[in-house]
Amino acid sequence: SQGKGKNGGNAVSQKDADGNTQMNDGMKMAANNKRDNELIFIAHIDNTFEGTDLPNPLYLTAYHYTKFDNTTETFERDPNMLSNDEFLPKPGTLPLYQIVQDSSKLKNALATKMRKEVSVEVYSAKMHKNMFVAPSTSYKIQPIAIDQNFKKDYNRAYRTTSSVSKLNSAYFIYNTNDPVIQSFQEMRFALLRKAQNYNNIDSAFYKYYTNAPTSNGYMAIKNLADSIAKGKTTTIDKVIAVRDYFTQRTKNGEAVYKYTDNPGIPGLPSASKLLYFLLQTRKGYCAYYAGATLMLLRNMGVPCRIAVGYLTVDRSDKNKGWYWYYGDQAHAWVEVYFPEYGWIDFDTTVGNTDAQESNQADGTPPSIPQKAPLVLSGTVTNVDTTKKEINLKLDAVVLNEKSLEAINLPILLDVKFAKILKDTLQLPLAKLVKGEHIMAISYNKKLAQMQANSSAQLVSKLSKPFAVDDIIVQDIQQETKQKDVSQKEQTHLSTKQVLWRLLLFILGLIILLLLIPTLVLWYYKLRAKFCKTNAQKAFYNYKYINLYAHLVGQKRLQQTPLQFAQSIDAKYKTNATLFTNIYLKTKYSKAKLLANEDSIIQNALPQFTKTVRQNTTFAQRFKAQFATITLINFFINNK
Repeated sequence: SQGKGKNGGNAVSQKDADGNTQMNDGMKMAANNKRDNELIFIAHIDNTFEGTDLPNPLYLTAYHYTKFDNTTETFERDPNMLSNDEFLPKPGTLPLYQIVQDSSKLKNALATKMRKEVSVEVYSAKMHKNMFVAPSTSYKIQPIAIDQNFKKDYNRAYRTTSSVSKLNSAYFIYNTNDPVIQSFQEMRFALLRKAQNYNNIDSAFYKYYTNAPTSNGYMAIKNLADSIAKGKTTTIDKVIAVRDYFTQRTKNGEAVYKYTDNPGIPGLPSASKLLYFLLQTRKGYCAYYAGATLMLLRNMGVPCRIAVGYLTVDRSDKNKGWYWYYGDQAHAWVEVYFPEYGWIDFDTTVGNTDAQESNQADGTPPSIPQKAPLVLSGTVTNVDTTKKEINLKLDAVVLNEKSLEAINLPILLDVKFAKILKDTLQLPLAKLVKGEHIMAISYNKKLAQMQANSSAQLVSKLSKPFAVDDIIVQDIQQETKQKDVSQKEQTHLSTKQVLWRLLLFILGLIILLLLIPTLVLWYYKLRAKFCKTNAQKAFYNYKYINLYAHLVGQKRLQQTPLQFAQSIDAKYKTNATLFTNIYLKTKYSKAKLLANEDSIIQNALPQFTKTVRQNTTFAQRFKAQFATITLINFFINNK
């Protein structure tokens, strides 16, 4: 369900220099599809059909594409997406067991009916360290430890919590004969037929999520949408009609629309790939089906968006609730908004059996770590190997998934039965030394009922010493290195961004060069203003007058100071000659200035500038501000 993309990736994902996968910010419909069966991650999804133990798989979402650029036929992310319910933490930057959550995402999901919380554990094999996927709508993440026996297979893991519609499921196109799943489909379709229409939702929201191109080239999609929706009055029946349109068969039983990795492109470069897919070849992969479905539904007046992430496939009963995700499961599908029920997944990509049947057997999943009611993080200040106790100076506390600030708060830990781990090694207590940073974990279920408003209040309630179950020794240098790398990644720019910044730099440099004459004049004026002696003030006034006259058109050439002043007076009707005589007096004579001469020096610049402006055009003065070459010639000829 992929398409060709950049950096060795596909329509919805790409690989970095280390071969790890990250999702793209946009999706184009390319001519062919690169398949990749490398294991990206595995996940445990704690979700079953209500009243049964039968797993109900959910697609894992990374991003949403809500905008469409019809000039390039690209579906794009929008940083100004309305009612933004995307939760986008960076797992690789978070300390182990730290809780990060954003409850505003629940509000933005605009859903109140038939919701439930679903917990998912994700174990990365080849995910980019800051890639995050979860069922929609996620709002909480906690990095978790990996079982020692599986650290060679997985590089990091996190637990996430999502508020999920009870009507959501990966089952839509790929139905089964299982009576439980068939009953679920009938139930959810019946409920959604009773959902409210869109008359009472926010008009800006409705307009945003039903926006579709209206140019003549896209009228064929509008016409097709009208024919598919004919006679359908409810949103869910319009969605089912689109599904049935893509799954239709000829009289001979042959599928009209087919899945292919090589859909090709139209003969004319400017032709629409969407129209080529919908009306001619009827062959494509997920980018084509998701894009076409979005266009059809929006033309029917149904608010929807494209979700990108991973197709969840239930391949066996061996490890219920566990799912393996390979490169060819990077996927795009459509989410439809139902008033009160929120966003619900609908996948209309047909016949992609390869993504369901991995070419390798799924492995053995790691054991999911217990939920830790209490996690203490801090620096070791003392180790007593006789009493098996550790003095810890706390810097962070997580109690029942609530972070409590702790700054230099001391606590005494009982580690008689604790397991001390560093990387993949289990250490004896004697190997733990003062100054090391550790994380102390307690799985005591009694703590699940404990409440505290502060770390100090919590510590006062704990037994002394307080017994913990696990000690994880943290490599601060490695964490700092990862943080530095993360910051570098955040500043890593795309080629387009680099070119834009280079262009802006060049433009800025050109503007700066052009403004040099004005800057030099300002410099002389400021120096003259703040000079302490008349001689200094006269010197900078003289510099300013000569340069300004030169810039507006009176070249000095090889003239003496008095000759140049006389030529300035003749052209601009100024008193440059009088001022120059006084300047030369301050330069070569020790005689004291007369009162009127002192006044002339003080008022020389404003009077000179005013007179020159009266006797020059605006064009002359404007050109003078940017006459850098003229400025250079002035300094060369008047050394």
